Amino acid sequence: RAKEAVEWIENNIGFHPKEDKEFKGSSIFSTNKTVNAFNQDKLDRLIGKERKYKSVIEGEPPSIASRIPKEIVLKEGALVSIGVNNLKRGYANGSQGEVVELNKTSVKVRVFRTNEIETIGFNTQDNIVPETKKNIGYITYMPLKLAYATTVHSCQGLTIEGGLQCKLGDAFLRRLHGGLHVILSRCKNPFDYRLIGSRNSFIKSNSGEIIRKLIK
Repeated sequence: RAKEAVEWIENNIGFHPKEDKEFKGSSIFSTNKTVNAFNQDKLDRLIGKERKYKSVIEGEPPSIASRIPKEIVLKEGALVSIGVNNLKRGYANGSQGEVVELNKTSVKVRVFRTNEIETIGFNTQDNIVPETKKNIGYITYMPLKLAYATTVHSCQGLTIEGGLQCKLGDAFLRRLHGGLHVILSRCKNPFDYRLIGSRNSFIKSNSGEIIRKLIK
């Protein structure tokens, strides 16, 4: 119920006229192009040497390989998202942290959820044929990615620590049924949100609200 929710937001969180490029947390945008540009800009602003971690593909890799970049470039201080699970250590796919040390085959990350420094090494995904149990290919990659920005689709299911800003009211979000709900359920604390837009753009971002108007 966007019209009811906007009253609480105006009185407690408020709306902002434009994005904050110095925002310490993550940002949600509609397109991969915007996300990649924002992530690159944030990385470029960091002082220090960068290190590249290249993926290795052999044979016929699993389908996940199409979603993994050929290489990732990192600097100390970068905000990253972890792409593997280690529940014993308290982090999982999507957990966020800050890069504290770059090594040749590993990256040390201070995980926000636990405030512990974890060593993240290369991860290998095999392509095992179920019928023959034969491994026909694999991809080895660094399971980290820059987390300054993400898309609505990519953030589904994630719990984002450290704050989240989102631009409201664009055409994509207005057409994406349930998109506003996805965004507003990423953080545990509502005061971790920085909403870019206005009262009207918030309501327009709720496609369910538009659908009800059409029905009426």
